[in-house]
Amino acid sequence: MNTVIQKITIPDYLDKERKSLERTEYVNGEELKMTGASYIHNCIVVNLLSAIKNSLNSEKFKVLSNDMKVWIPSKNAFFYPDILVLPIPPQFHDESNDIVTNPICIFEVLSDSTRNFDKGEKFDSYRSITRFQEYYLVEQNKKLVSQYFINANGNWELIEFTKSEATIPLKSLEIQLGLSEIYEGIEF
Repeated sequence: MNTVIQKITIPDYLDKERKSLERTEYVNGEELKMTGASYIHNCIVVNLLSAIKNSLNSEKFKVLSNDMKVWIPSKNAFFYPDILVLPIPPQFHDESNDIVTNPICIFEVLSDSTRNFDKGEKFDSYRSITRFQEYYLVEQNKKLVSQYFINANGNWELIEFTKSEATIPLKSLEIQLGLSEIYEGIEF
């Protein structure tokens, strides 16, 4: 679970974060310590990265993993998504090029300690990003991917995928992922 470390300003947070071996997220002056990920969590992230990268048009998009921070100015927050996809060229928070501001698609692999935060405050924050279009919550204890996307009316819609043969359309990226690809090598 993410726990509050202390109140801190953005410049102090960024300076400390760039010098530290530990990663923390930041929400409105509060530094949130991140916990380690499980074996299954990491396997799912690798499966997702591979499947997305192999299908993605690399001239239009770039897929990145959980070491890239996202800045959400309207929420005064910095997060490390498990996977994010950016249009090319990426937009950066500052000249350090270690924080992006323009993801269009984000994946979070859920754990018991982060589930509520990822579904709630994090999703609310991500939705405030201009041009953000799709959010995926991937369970690690069962086959379930929740896809949130902006529909034709500009509202967020939810579709859940649970069947091994399911194909998930990533509309903003113009690709499809099989649920079997995401959970390849994972046994429940």
